[in-house]
Amino acid sequence: MACYSNFTGDPNHLEELNKLQLSQEESTLSIWKQIIDSHVVESSDVNILTDKNECDDLNVASEENDQDEYFSDGEYTPGNTMKAKNSKLQLRAYQKELAVKALQGLNAVICAPTGSGKTRVATYIIQNHFQRTDGPRKKKVAFLAKTVPLATQQYKSLCKYLPDSLKTICVTGKDKNSSNLRMLLKYNDVLVMTPMILVNNLQRKGLKLSKFTLLVFDECHHTRNCEPYNLLMSDYLKAKLQGTLSHLPQIVGLTASIGIEKSKTLDEAKESVLEVLGNLDAPHMCTVVENKAELRKTVPVPTEEMFSLKELVPDECYTKIIDIVMKLEEHVKQYAKALGDKTVGELAVCAPKAKNDLSYGQWVVKLKKAALSLHMGVNNLTVRHLVMISNYLMAYNFALESFDLIESTDVVKYLKKSFKEYVENPDKTEVEIILCNYFEELVRLSSKKVSTNPNLEILSAIIKQRMANSQDSRCIIFVRTRALAEALADWLNRSELSDLNASVFTGTSASEEKGGMSKDQQEGARFNFEHGYVKILVATSVAEEGIDIANCNLVIKYNKIGNEVTTVQTRGEYLPNLFVS
Repeated sequence: MACYSNFTGDPNHLEELNKLQLSQEESTLSIWKQIIDSHVVESSDVNILTDKNECDDLNVASEENDQDEYFSDGEYTPGNTMKAKNSKLQLRAYQKELAVKALQGLNAVICAPTGSGKTRVATYIIQNHFQRTDGPRKKKVAFLAKTVPLATQQYKSLCKYLPDSLKTICVTGKDKNSSNLRMLLKYNDVLVMTPMILVNNLQRKGLKLSKFTLLVFDECHHTRNCEPYNLLMSDYLKAKLQGTLSHLPQIVGLTASIGIEKSKTLDEAKESVLEVLGNLDAPHMCTVVENKAELRKTVPVPTEEMFSLKELVPDECYTKIIDIVMKLEEHVKQYAKALGDKTVGELAVCAPKAKNDLSYGQWVVKLKKAALSLHMGVNNLTVRHLVMISNYLMAYNFALESFDLIESTDVVKYLKKSFKEYVENPDKTEVEIILCNYFEELVRLSSKKVSTNPNLEILSAIIKQRMANSQDSRCIIFVRTRALAEALADWLNRSELSDLNASVFTGTSASEEKGGMSKDQQEGARFNFEHGYVKILVATSVAEEGIDIANCNLVIKYNKIGNEVTTVQTRGEYLPNLFVS
């Protein structure tokens, strides 16, 4: 609750006398912003209480809290750090070339390598957009980023160079005002947000696209199929074709690579690219043509090497897990028969043969969803057991998939964490006791076996060789799952590489218990990495596209093959001198 401070008798508190005290969360509410902006209460008479545990999504980041962050997707210069807020924005010749069409007010996609400064170009375009006097309409800009971490990062970047006269705000789904953009538009000029916030406001709150004069799509290659960007552009194209809006915003897309999906021929590849341009209503794809030499000089191309990992011979633990999985599949068939549901029954008899494959995990997810969709729900004991077995199978699938990549010790540690709730439940049913006993047999077997993984030795040798010559070296290792990221970081921190202080970097979609990270934890991990407190990050795909983590000179994809977009994104994002896959 907001309150006015009382004098405590301490002379140091005189300045706080009669100030309006707002928590960080309260300060983000539109009502207080309106009061302050309208000078009903002067900003100098407001004190924002500091609470490190609170998330400040809507306030402009204070200069005191800016930690020499790199300009998002800024051009690469060794040791290049952020300039002070509102520094003059200067573009290189190739960046000016990229901006030409957009500066003419045309819809365009800017396609250039990651690290070439596309966000810098977009900032310049936004500045120019507000300076143009091409009509009476009040200019409003939406800068769209696919994820919350990206939106936060781009917001901070824009704040560095946009003038104070342009009110800039970051809106995420957790903000109370995210469903009321019309109110926010009255008091702000540039809104940075994830696309679904805008989609929801258009479809449910009656907001019109004509309220905006410019939309910037970061990572615009995601404008396909049912992705949020494409949902948004569907509304745009519908309004354009039907002529229902008098004005439509200019569209500017940013990408390092549009991608060609599953195209197998040149014609299919062209169609794939044209599809994205069509979805964005962008007749112009802007690439560097005249100033290629400057671009090559500015954005270094990393060396790429590939190392083969060894396929290990299944040991007793691996064989035991396979045996458990086969038993669990028999339980699934029995419960499917008892339930008499067609979907569950069909799934029960078509389990993939490769128990260590991604397709097996996808089958388990379908099975669990089918069980949960039954009208009888989890209160039914049969459904409850089927859901529990699905959870067991999912964890065992990860264990088998990771067999070649981490030590068995870490596999069992992950399984213990996954099954803790089941094992410690004092009120187990007879079936649940059987399921726990399967796992206990595996634990006893694993305790007798100590072995090293030759693939970890290969990984260790690469890291030691490439990072031995410089105290400033940094490494990012990409893996497929959060669980694997945790397991690999644990191994690194007890290996001979422990002095490099490995840490994980995962997404915000999952809870901390399931390996997810909060925004504050992500920012902390990035800060520690950039300043050398952590020299190895083990990351999932959340860091592959757009997340700017500077000072990295070694990128390793540990048994993780992305598509052509993520490969290009990763190479450019970290500007390593070696890219290993």
